[in-house]
Amino acid sequence: MKNNLLVAMIPIILFSFNAQAQRKVKELDEQKQDEQKSEERDYGKDDSWKDNLFFGGNFGGSISNGYSRILLQPNIGYKLSENFAVGISPLYMYVSNTYFNYNNKPIIVSDNIYGPGLFARFNVLENLFIYGEYLGLSYSRFYEKNNGDIGSVRSWSDNLFLGGGYSQGNAYIMFLYNVMYDKNSAYNFYSDPFDIRVGFYFGK
Repeated sequence: MKNNLLVAMIPIILFSFNAQAQRKVKELDEQKQDEQKSEERDYGKDDSWKDNLFFGGNFGGSISNGYSRILLQPNIGYKLSENFAVGISPLYMYVSNTYFNYNNKPIIVSDNIYGPGLFARFNVLENLFIYGEYLGLSYSRFYEKNNGDIGSVRSWSDNLFLGGGYSQGNAYIMFLYNVMYDKNSAYNFYSDPFDIRVGFYFGK
């Protein structure tokens, strides 16, 4: 009788143990999901705001046949989430060029070009990102006077670059298109709407 009772109780004990094990696994899964959601929701809250800053930019220069150019465009960004960041990207450029007037007299002109920039970057994959940037530029438009001298007038250029890029380590390359470029406008600073940039980032 006792043996029969013990045999009858074994399925009940196994069922109870299995149910408890399933409840425990479910509780652990729910706990893991809650922790993951909490980490996403609290991204950056436990860090100092400085921990989410990053720095970088691009620079360049060229000298050839009486023409010289120096370009500096630093970037200061802030990560709002793991994949999304915004920041500022002001630009400064120095350009010097040699013109020849109607008397074939060489005249050297130079210009300081500068303006504010704002950007947003979203990481689609680990090494691929999409990028948008507004860049306003103050620059000089040159013209030849009646006496052969070169005059200038200050102008403003609005530019909106959209595109994407690839990053490897701290370096990146971007392929951008200026959607505000107007081929019929006399106020384009850039000669065409395409822009390829190579630069770097340091930070979180």
